[in-house]
Amino acid sequence: MKAAILAAGGGATILTIEQETEKGTVVYGAEWANADGTTTTEITVAPDGTVLKTEIEAKDKPEQAKPAK
Repeated sequence: MKAAILAAGGGATILTIEQETEKGTVVYGAEWANADGTTTTEITVAPDGTVLKTEIEAKDKPEQAKPAK
């Protein structure tokens, strides 16, 4: 399971790994951000290392300061 998470992360720093139960089955969820911080990736992995689901989300860009009037 750990090897599958590390391989899917492609060398990125893993932010979280959690053990969860979905529909009565134990799975592991992991999340990491890409190097420039523009996206986060979440995966769900079975105990045998099978990647069950991958979600990539774009992070919101910080609001730019508006000039004072």
